Amino acid sequence: MPAYVDPKRVQYPPESLAESQMSGAAVGGTVLARYFNWQPFYCELEQLVSTQNANTTVIVSGDGYARKMHFHSRGSPAESVSGIHREPTKVIAMDSIEVQLSAETGVAVATTTLATRWNMTVRDPTIIDKIRLQKAVGAPINFTPNETALITKYDLENRVRLGLHPKNENLLGTEVLRQFDEIKEVSRRVPAIANGDELSIGGELNVPQGKVYTLLGISFDQAALATVAAGAVTANELWIKVDRDAVRDHMVLDTFSMPEVTAGDMDQTVRMFMPATETIDVRLVNDSGAAIVAADDLNLRYIYGIRNMTIPDHIRWNIPFWRESDEDIANALDQKYNLSERISAGILEWS
Repeated sequence: MPAYVDPKRVQYPPESLAESQMSGAAVGGTVLARYFNWQPFYCELEQLVSTQNANTTVIVSGDGYARKMHFHSRGSPAESVSGIHREPTKVIAMDSIEVQLSAETGVAVATTTLATRWNMTVRDPTIIDKIRLQKAVGAPINFTPNETALITKYDLENRVRLGLHPKNENLLGTEVLRQFDEIKEVSRRVPAIANGDELSIGGELNVPQGKVYTLLGISFDQAALATVAAGAVTANELWIKVDRDAVRDHMVLDTFSMPEVTAGDMDQTVRMFMPATETIDVRLVNDSGAAIVAADDLNLRYIYGIRNMTIPDHIRWNIPFWRESDEDIANALDQKYNLSERISAGILEWS
């Protein structure tokens, strides 16, 4: 199976990008995704969930470890293939990470019967992050002369020892939502889509100058797929694809692996955190070999947050200012408050 998320394409860290796949599990292991060569970032694999199955073990490896995490997915799905085992997991990786399903009881699980989802959270490490990662996971990190000078200037090692360093915000929680001035929903009943065609849900979102739009979650009426085209649409055939700015297919989700147990409920959301400064386009792509019609009553919903772009955004993401007067103000504030230094150190929030 391919890894649809590519950490190297992250433009506005931190980002948390969802993967949602259908697969089986071979006796020797079925690899769902491999990620590597994402420097200068580091990654957190979060909220890994998979269909409950008595023969399946979920394995996460990486950074030279054969098993950074593994668990047996016991039981069986209650109502559908997306009845899943849920745990609030998080695994840190500096260089590489792999997700696989293994039928370790010696009985293979058929292809396209297991739904597996997770988030790849990609962060650009501050100096505080690097010190913390050294101590937390033994990451081999070398500091530049400028970073070493900032460690001394702001006494960063002692602040880490005292537990004073700010924790990274959970991008999939509720506290992160407080940064947005507005949070809006786009919800559409899917009209006819011919085989090989696609539909932009609600049309492309164009981000106004000076704003940041952030895609926060997607819901899909997965349970209704059983009646579409008399059951002709199966796994790996109907996709939710997300474009961000100039990046095509920044996320790709198999609709069959989306969480939903009762047709029409739309009460579960796959969370994500994907900022954009130009456009967001959520598309439904039909590769099933059959047409989808309005009478199939499929529904898709997504939510996104809106906020103003700040001076720290411009600094972190290396985005030019649109007016010379704004750049002059930013430079003055940078000199007055040492903004660039504090952002690099990871202490902007401190007084």
